[in-house]
Amino acid sequence: MSQLLLKQGVSFQISCVFRDARGVPVSLTGCAIEAQIRDSQANLLATLNCVQPVGVPGCVNVFFNGSTQGWEPGRYFCDVVIVRADGVIQASDTFGVIVCPSITRLGSTS
Repeated sequence: MSQLLLKQGVSFQISCVFRDARGVPVSLTGCAIEAQIRDSQANLLATLNCVQPVGVPGCVNVFFNGSTQGWEPGRYFCDVVIVRADGVIQASDTFGVIVCPSITRLGSTS
């Protein structure tokens, strides 16, 4: 994934799968997983929640537990970092998050 387009006010949630060099999903048991969204000056936009679904090797559900309505339109950056039990730190590729203004105003007739 190189970039994600997101409209203001919609839920931010993605799933990603970490794989080894052969393409096989890796076990994330015992790993700490974190993700953040930042602007180009490294200012924090959001800290994301990261949850491993039971029985799905290598998978991480990444989501923001609030409203994106207040996120300013613009280009941001995100990655997912895994800290293994043995202290090895790995990160996903950095991907862009482009926040676009929402056109439809929920509950509005004007």
